[in-house]
Amino acid sequence: MGGANLPLDEAGEDDRRNLSVRKPRARDGRVAEPSALNRLRRVGVATVARSREPVNRRRGGRLSCAAVSRADKPPTREVVPPTVAMLGELALRVIDFAAMRAFYRDVVGLEVWREGDDHVFFKVAEGVKGHPQALVLFDRGAAVAPKTSTLDHLAFVIDLDDHDARRSQLERLGLRVTPKEFPFFHWRALFITDPDGNTVEFVCYDPSV
Repeated sequence: MGGANLPLDEAGEDDRRNLSVRKPRARDGRVAEPSALNRLRRVGVATVARSREPVNRRRGGRLSCAAVSRADKPPTREVVPPTVAMLGELALRVIDFAAMRAFYRDVVGLEVWREGDDHVFFKVAEGVKGHPQALVLFDRGAAVAPKTSTLDHLAFVIDLDDHDARRSQLERLGLRVTPKEFPFFHWRALFITDPDGNTVEFVCYDPSV
């Protein structure tokens, strides 16, 4: 019983031999080989133990220990975003607030929905659940330049029957109108420029284009 009450690292050599697992021996004195099932169990236990062991990784010239658990990683899934109902607003920072407000109200013909001293919301079309589709103008007191802006142009959809009347209206106001056709889409368009220099388009579907 020598060393039976001592920790394993303090036990003697004889005690370690007594505590070790002895392999069964066959009748002829040879060590019996473990069964195939036992061998598979031992391999499985060893594999799980190795998968949870810390792994040395070199980062920036230093060795670090990072615990690796291959079974803890969840499977990757594709995230599908919810459906967008519509484009709710397009907001512009303007240079001349008064002139821009008058242009989109009187020339384009948009209805003022909400406004304040430094902003105006124009209703472009009916929206969903209390939010119309809107064009918004803001007087931010900051310098803006259409040529370096990320905005390319604004486009308003009109009916084909109103195309000629819209062109006549714009020309009577002294605006330079540039007509253009897009055969790939069957679109017919009229281009003008607003007081701040932004390109504004009136476009309609025309099957003959």
